[in-house]
Amino acid sequence: LGDVYKRQIQRTLIILIAVGLAAVVLTIAGLRRLIVQPLEQLGATVADVARTNDPSLRAPVGRDDEIGELAGGVNLMLSRLENSQQQLLEAKAKVEGASEAKSRFLSRVSHELRTPINSVLAYAQLLQLDHPEGESRQSADQIITSARHITALVDEFLDIARIEAGAIPIDLEPTQPSAIAAEVINMAEPLAKERATSVELLGEPDALAVADPLRLRQSILNLVSNAIMYGHGEEPITITVYAGGGATDIEVRDHGPGIAEHHLERLFVPFDRLDADSSDQTGSGVGLSVTKQLIELMNGTIDVRSELGDGTAFTITLPAPPATDSDTPGIESEPAEMAGRS
Repeated sequence: LGDVYKRQIQRTLIILIAVGLAAVVLTIAGLRRLIVQPLEQLGATVADVARTNDPSLRAPVGRDDEIGELAGGVNLMLSRLENSQQQLLEAKAKVEGASEAKSRFLSRVSHELRTPINSVLAYAQLLQLDHPEGESRQSADQIITSARHITALVDEFLDIARIEAGAIPIDLEPTQPSAIAAEVINMAEPLAKERATSVELLGEPDALAVADPLRLRQSILNLVSNAIMYGHGEEPITITVYAGGGATDIEVRDHGPGIAEHHLERLFVPFDRLDADSSDQTGSGVGLSVTKQLIELMNGTIDVRSELGDGTAFTITLPAPPATDSDTPGIESEPAEMAGRS
């Protein structure tokens, strides 16, 4: 009787364990179907949105419990994201259209201005020949100065339009900054004499940089012109070229009144002339902005440091060519002391 009783107990325990295991399996399967699978589907939808950047995808709902509410919330978020993305695309299209229209306008106006300006210059130069001295000659000189100033402004506006349109050509090649700086000094000599100052070239005459010679000349000339107009002092303005660390620096330094620290961050903002609007200094306030963009197009940087009463220094940093290119033919070095001064 005892053995029979034991066997019955064993069978009962086996049956109970089997029923318990079956209940656990069924419970797990039910939980997976009711909770895990919907959450996996929801996670897959979110992953698809992240992968395809397509907020029009939607998570399946099909139920009204907490998971259904979560899926509905995700779908609502995706719907709002889709609307925001559409609004951003529409706003981007409008901005691009306005920018393109502005560029076309600047280009057209600039070209339209060139024809009458050239005519004014031609007639003023004829007037100079007919009147080599006297009041008529002074008037002709003023006309030519003003016309050339307007031409410079037109060129700056054209550069802005071309840069924004991505249509400005940049031809990078091994270039000798000292030779270009010497040309700039000669070009700036009349303005320097008018302002009773001078410009000196210092540094390494053989240093090379990878740059567009035309755009580098334009950039250095703009910095030198600004130094002559705004920063000239008792000491000469200097252009210093030096190389090292795989880069070449061109520093334009003046010894004028300097620029307040809170104004430095506004230097490269287009049309921001700081406090120059209250003075008799000419200019549009776009030269430094154009210069910065041109330098960046040449894979370089431009920095400024200044202290009140101690002058201002702008430094253009451009990549140097590989060492094997240092003997590039056709580039002749010029001693710094012979490069010229104004």
